[in-house]
Amino acid sequence: MLSQLLFAAVAALGAGDVLCLKDGRVVDGVPMERKDGGIALAYQNGTVFVADELIQDAVLEADAARAPADAAEAEQRKNGMVTFEGRWIPEKKRAELVAKRLAERRARAEEAKARLEWRNRAIVETKNLRFEHQLPDHVFAEYRDSLEAFLATFSRNWKLETPKDRAKLPVNIYIDRRNFFQVAGVSGGVLAYFRFKKPYDLNGYHDRLDPDYAKQVLYHEFVHYLEKLVDIDFAYPHFPNESVAEYYGASRWDPVARKFTTGLLQEGRLWEIQTDIAGGERMSLERLISSDRLYEHYTWGWSLVHYLMNDVKLEPKFESFFLALSKGKAVRRTAIGFDNLQTCSADEVWRVFRQEFGLKDAEAVRKFEVAWHEYVDGLIARNTSVAGKEKAGYQALETGRPLRAKRFFQEAIDAGSRSPRVFLEQAGLLLADGKAAAGLALIDRAIALDPLNGAFHGRKGRALKATGDKAEGERLVKLGREIGGDDPWIEIDLTDGDDDGTK
Repeated sequence: MLSQLLFAAVAALGAGDVLCLKDGRVVDGVPMERKDGGIALAYQNGTVFVADELIQDAVLEADAARAPADAAEAEQRKNGMVTFEGRWIPEKKRAELVAKRLAERRARAEEAKARLEWRNRAIVETKNLRFEHQLPDHVFAEYRDSLEAFLATFSRNWKLETPKDRAKLPVNIYIDRRNFFQVAGVSGGVLAYFRFKKPYDLNGYHDRLDPDYAKQVLYHEFVHYLEKLVDIDFAYPHFPNESVAEYYGASRWDPVARKFTTGLLQEGRLWEIQTDIAGGERMSLERLISSDRLYEHYTWGWSLVHYLMNDVKLEPKFESFFLALSKGKAVRRTAIGFDNLQTCSADEVWRVFRQEFGLKDAEAVRKFEVAWHEYVDGLIARNTSVAGKEKAGYQALETGRPLRAKRFFQEAIDAGSRSPRVFLEQAGLLLADGKAAAGLALIDRAIALDPLNGAFHGRKGRALKATGDKAEGERLVKLGREIGGDDPWIEIDLTDGDDDGTK
């Protein structure tokens, strides 16, 4: 039997066999058996196999009956030592660690479930921001700390200050996309937004399959608020507005070093640019800057800002250009029509850009453009990562271009993607095209990468029900609910979208 110490520690929590995954999840209450290459979990609605590469450690009742592998192990057992996460530790210590993780997991689950309704949201005020959110506290902490660090970093780099009499910016973070749509009243491909007219607020949602991308989207939108520190009465034109936001969107918060790093590569945008070039399309400098509301302001525009901000001679000129649009005395501005806001036309932006960079004639513009394009070519040559193809697929899907998304996702898969989300998104696109076998095969690959995600099994079940296999489909939906018994997202995942299993 499981040792008395460990059994006593976890029995009160309803545990038996206990599985600890490398991503921090803990699973208990399910009979488990060690198999070649992993552990099989026997749920009531089916058996799920978890590969060794996903497992941090496991404590199974059957382990106590296993004979020692060698004399060294026999000696450790004799001295009351057991293995846990690759180390020999006292049995009592292992019991305490396992019990603590189980208790923490259940407390977090209860906390998250309570916040599924927006009326139960948490409200937290920090130095400069006022958060309302539905997230478990340990998930929320990184959003809280990173946004405060972002504000401090941006303010320091651009020599800006938050006016002392300005109210703290409300930041609303929803637990998932559906809650974001329902409560914030948005639709379509909106992932986050900043309300740029009074009353200001910042809104976004957490994506548990890709939390880093969710944060980058929120960073992008946060830039639009930070621009209000430059001039509260000025609305930046689409270029450089979205291009600068993309530049700062590619940032990362290190919670251990307490460091916020800006201006990283937008790998998805770079891959989109690479696709344009392969198709014979290179963006001209004049068209990029003198055109209003181009999609390429997010792609080529980002690359231009990245080029300028990474050149010691050009960076101060770009900063001067950016600030001149709102503060320059000779700049022509026009009223928007509400909140006393003013902006500039795209033609005026182009004029100011040429002036700040000393581009006096067509030849000077050509040379500048060549240098920028060479910089982009260098980025492409050095950075052809799988992550870029994945992000390009997400961006294409979110902007209503499913054919382009399908191509990017397939390229990511062919290049060795290990992201369950990529396989699920591509599966949804294939299922929507009527390619059931191919779509189901990709869901199976997502399950292999994350077998204890109940939503994945449920997604496959819904797809099977839609294609006629109702009995097997219903079993998998039940298995999904069983696996995700304490997962606050599970019912959302199993009911979000149509019954064709594509979402």
